Amino acid sequence: MHSSFPRLVKLVAGFALVISALVLAGCSSNQSILEPASQSARDIGGLFYFIFYVALAIFVLVEGLLVYFVIRYQ
Repeated sequence: MHSSFPRLVKLVAGFALVISALVLAGCSSNQSILEPASQSARDIGGLFYFIFYVALAIFVLVEGLLVYFVIRYQ
């Protein structure tokens, strides 16, 4: 006979983790990546957006080629 106790422990631990993350996410300080407070934060934000747009361009290119080759060589 299989016991469901370990599964219940995992479920409760997962639920507690999600609830604690939601509670901690509701902190009252004004934290925004769109309004950096220091020069270092602005530099990091600039690097983030540069890498994001390069990765987005590569993603769109790869997905476009994937769709093209799937349609072309069905």
